[in-house]
Amino acid sequence: MIFINNYNIILISKKEVIKVNYILFSDYDGTIKIDDKMNVFEKKLFNDNIKAINDFQKSNTFVITTGRTTEAILKEVRKYGINYNYITSYDGKVTIDNKNRLIYKKDLEKNILKTIRDILLKCGYKEIYLYNSYGITNIYEDIVLLIISINNKNIIKQLKDSLYLYKELDINYNNILKTITISYNMNKLKGIELLIDKEKIDRNKKIITIGDNLNDLEMLKGYDGYKVLFSSPLIYSKNIKTTPSIKYLIKKLEGENNVN
Repeated sequence: MIFINNYNIILISKKEVIKVNYILFSDYDGTIKIDDKMNVFEKKLFNDNIKAINDFQKSNTFVITTGRTTEAILKEVRKYGINYNYITSYDGKVTIDNKNRLIYKKDLEKNILKTIRDILLKCGYKEIYLYNSYGITNIYEDIVLLIISINNKNIIKQLKDSLYLYKELDINYNNILKTITISYNMNKLKGIELLIDKEKIDRNKKIITIGDNLNDLEMLKGYDGYKVLFSSPLIYSKNIKTTPSIKYLIKKLEGENNVN
């Protein structure tokens, strides 16, 4: 249709093309990067994934959500030149943007840290690994994750009994590694919700999630979720859609846009 006024000739398309702005939340290990020791095929897929992500991120929002520490995932994205808008690390406990601005953190309260420290010092235990918002530290401040190398049932019981009232805590003992981990009970889905709320992201935008393992399950079920082809067998029993790779998922989303 052509509309003419005194100053301009305006062309109006009969069919207006409306671009959908997506928000894609992606796991890293096993989803973007297949493995640290990649064969030729896996390296090509990894490079193809990165190219697809960087093209996608130019006009959409891309978020890496990982169980890695912030420091570890930042090292990866800088090494391989992966563009992103946000990173959610520690399985949802910490979120930063692409300018390293801290959006959110869920660190342990000082009284919880004091209780843990007092019990361990009293028993002479020193094998403690402290993780703050970015990575490992030796200072009892801003701690989001605490791992204790321990094989003493009495001390484990003391810790669990002393922290019993803190219902939001996640306290897990690994009988194989002989370690106990203490942090707030978080997951990737909770991290996504907090990011959306803190940054006031429009929930009308199409939110997609992709992953490969059990720690991705909540976010895959909570939003429009996809598992990659070589996902954990446990994920395959959860009725989650499958895509060959993040590259192919992005291609699919771009195809949906081109149809409009």
